[in-house]
Order: sequence, then C-alpha cells, then structure tokens
Amino acid sequence: MQVATHDEVGEVAECFNRMVSDIRELINRNDICEIREKESELSALQAQINPHFLYNTLDSLYWQAMNSGNEDLAETIFALSQLFRLVLNQGRKEVAAAQEVELVTRCLQIEKFRFGERLCYDIEVEEDVKKAVIPELILQPFAEYAVVHGLENVEHPCKITVTGSREQENVLFVIADNGAGMTKEQVQALFEKETEKKYAKQRGVRFAIRNIRERLQLRYGDRFSLEIESQKGEGTRVMLRVPFETGEEKEEASDCGWRGQYPAGNRKVHRPAHGSL
Repeated sequence: MQVATHDEVGEVAECFNRMVSDIRELINRNDICEIREKESELSALQAQINPHFLYNTLDSLYWQAMNSGNEDLAETIFALSQLFRLVLNQGRKEVAAAQEVELVTRCLQIEKFRFGERLCYDIEVEEDVKKAVIPELILQPFAEYAVVHGLENVEHPCKITVTGSREQENVLFVIADNGAGMTKEQVQALFEKETEKKYAKQRGVRFAIRNIRERLQLRYGDRFSLEIESQKGEGTRVMLRVPFETGEEKEEASDCGWRGQYPAGNRKVHRPAHGSL
C-alpha cells in the first residue's frame, strides 16, 4: 500500500506493508526449504539405486560365478542386471510392448532360479503386438503376483503362461497360472485400498496391481478392460485389453546395462564384455 500520511491511518498502512513483506519472506523461505528437502530425498534415493554402482557390482558377481563354473548363478545375475536396466533407466511412462515382455521374462527367469522345478513358464507374444506402445509396468506385477500368491501357497509345480495377441484395434495380454487360485472376495480385495493384515506379505504387489488399473483409467478412459478370473485351488487368469497404438522409441532399450540379449530358456550363458558398463 502507498503510505501518503503519517497519522494513524499511515501507521496502519506501514504495519500492513511490513506484515506483507514478512509473509512473502516466510513463503519464499518455506518454498526454498521444501525444494531443498525434495532435492535431498531425491539425492538419497539416487544414491540407493545408483545404476552404475549396481551394474558394476553385478558385473563383478557375474564373473565370479563364471570363474567358479556356476553358470546357473551367472545366468540369474545376468537376468537381474537386465531387469534393473529395464526398470531403472528408462524414465518413460510408455514403452514398447517388447520391452515389457522382456521385463516379465527376466522376472520369471529369476524366480525360476529360486524355485527350480516347482516353476515353469511359457511366454508367447505375437511380433505385431511387440510393436505396440503401452504404459510401463502393466504386465510384470501380474506375473510376480502369480508367483507370490499362486506358487508360494501350493506344493505342486506351477506353470505360468503369458500371451499377447492382436484383436483388431486392440491388444490382449493374458497372464495365467495353475496355482493356488483366489476366491471372489480375494479378487475384489486386489483393488481395494485397505488390505487385511493376512495379506501384508503381498501388499507391495497388490498396490502395484491397483495402481495399474488407476493408470490405465487415466490413460485410456473406458477404452481398456482388466478382468481377473480365479477359482480357489485351480489357478488365476488375468486378461488385459488395451488399444493397439504405435510410436517411435527415442532410444533403444539397451542404452544402459549389459550389452547383448539373452534368449529365455537357453541354458547357455551369453557373456557380456568384461567391464562394459
């Protein structure tokens, strides 16, 4: 306010101006503190998942396993490095379906090392489908849940199948298992915000599944469908249908991480160049 007099009104105006100045300073100071706090949190997070440190460590572990003649362990370490490469270094909200399929493959490959003969998997995705552009991380959580819920709760061997096919203007992904299965109440609980304590072990995966539906709703509106069919003791079948859309990738998926590809199911380890990270 402009102060034109030095009487009581002028004094009030001067006090008002000082108050406004103090408030502005407090707001700026608070904004700076929040920015610095967020930067600190981000720096701490980046330090925890520093990709180069991670890849170099995995590279060392890989060669130790190879030098010890443990090719199965080396294969799993390689798969883990590829999984982290796909998850940590993209920075994109949408990816080629081929990349999402590779992520699922690496995840199941690692679980196969963990469970051995108790787990087998089959992935069949049409080449045309692999060209589609889809939101990232919309398949892998379902494959992980098939292991966490379907396999860990049964004694018999479990098979997980992942398929992708073209349906005119849509793409249909199906993730199925013959594991423990779920009741209707358990299926419904997958999308509820509050979960019972008995599901605490699976809460991270359940959150990811609920997050998938929310992201798909934001991305496609009513142009997608997500159905889960399950029966206790007979397995679960997830059907995800999204529009078939294509787009150019700005950079190849192999920009970061170990070079080369490792075909799923081949037991011979494809050796990365030593120190190539």
